[in-house]
Amino acid sequence: MVNVFAVKMTKPLSADLFMRLADDLPNDRRERLRRFRRDEDAQRTLLADILIRYLIRMRLGISMTRASFQSNEFGKPFLEGRSDFHFNLTHSGHWIAAAVHDRPVGIDVERIRAIDLSIASRYFTREECDSIFNMPETLRLERFYEIWACKESYVKAEGRGLSIPLQSFSVRFQGELPYLQTQPSSVQRALRLYAMEGHRMAVCAETDLFPQWPTEWTSEELAASYLVQ
Repeated sequence: MVNVFAVKMTKPLSADLFMRLADDLPNDRRERLRRFRRDEDAQRTLLADILIRYLIRMRLGISMTRASFQSNEFGKPFLEGRSDFHFNLTHSGHWIAAAVHDRPVGIDVERIRAIDLSIASRYFTREECDSIFNMPETLRLERFYEIWACKESYVKAEGRGLSIPLQSFSVRFQGELPYLQTQPSSVQRALRLYAMEGHRMAVCAETDLFPQWPTEWTSEELAASYLVQ
């Protein structure tokens, strides 16, 4: 089964807690945090780093001093030396999330906010656009973000970034359940959608065994658990 974890930022981390967590990261990750102009971006990125490091420690017993991360040619990170452990991270709004599996996996969370829905025609297939505009007007925005999150999760699971044209595959729905059509890959993948508070989150994997709901923590709970070394 794919394991899915979601961390809700109930309030910003204090400056002291932020520094305690950041000090445990490698130099390059700390430097990345310093480059953010907005505090909320730095906090979400820090929590994503802490989340995957905590999961690696809990699941694999690997200390952070021994964990080595690499990235493929498209920038997707992986844990060096562990072909049986695949992960993906995402964050938006007040949610930070991770998906973990023994095969490639992708996850994406999108904060629902008002946009001009005509943008769908630039990135979505005709069938996906029809799926949006055939919905009642009050539900179109949610459907847009459901499709967007599903498409992003698939691209991230493939690990080839936007070298995969977003209009080369389609997210369809059977009732409220999403599925992929005309995939550019020989690997069949399944989708799962979660309606998070004010957001939509999608997970894509080579199995259809997903949890009913992600394992959920607050940012304070994650930080406290992580700091208990």
